[in-house]
Amino acid sequence: MVPPPGGILYLVTAVATGAQVYWLMMWAIWGAPTSPIQYVSLCRSLVLLIAASLAKWNPRLAAVIALWAIAAIWCFYAPALVYSVVRLRTALLLQSGVC
Repeated sequence: MVPPPGGILYLVTAVATGAQVYWLMMWAIWGAPTSPIQYVSLCRSLVLLIAASLAKWNPRLAAVIALWAIAAIWCFYAPALVYSVVRLRTALLLQSGVC
């Protein structure tokens, strides 16, 4: 039986986000500060893995679990995204000579 596409998407997302957050947390070995948001994001990546395993038997429940997990994961990614967009906008404005 072929697994549902939602389950594969949840699995790929969980592995990608979990690996990235784990990699960032390992920088603490060399003295980089860690944030509680990193721990929340890593735990929610594990919850997303659980949703991926449930998607085969109960896709609706898996979708609800995945929604909550992804919302918590975005607590980690949203501040970095906003910061990056603001810095990019500022750099482009300085380059064009508007400011």
